[in-house]
Amino acid sequence: MSIRPSPIEIVIRPKGIDRYLALIEGEAVVTSRQPLFASARVLLERGVDPHTVITMRHEGSATVSMRSTVGRAAGWRVEEPDRGGIRLRRHVPREPLTAHGAALAAGESQDGQTKPEDRCAPPPSEVARFAHACRAASQ
Repeated sequence: MSIRPSPIEIVIRPKGIDRYLALIEGEAVVTSRQPLFASARVLLERGVDPHTVITMRHEGSATVSMRSTVGRAAGWRVEEPDRGGIRLRRHVPREPLTAHGAALAAGESQDGQTKPEDRCAPPPSEVARFAHACRAASQ
């Protein structure tokens, strides 16, 4: 008989337009448009068992809005094309970001403040890597 790990609860809080801050036990884990999937990937990177159940709810609500396992949720992303509605797609990992690049991709400066003018200004060595993030942020 195997012992299943306790479920992990993700609480999300709105952070800007179409973005959510994901919190686990009060710790800010990730800010994303897809907080369940993004949080699952962070948990996998931290070594959490992929079979661990994760639930997500909005801050201030007791209603669980989504439920999955860490491994299953980490493998998905949502795509919203102009036509055809929302689609669930397999997640394709990218190269790890540098701290500076991750902050820029998230629209934050090094002091943690969001600065739209910095959002698309990575150093020249990282221009190609973040071109997609810049295009997505401007839409």
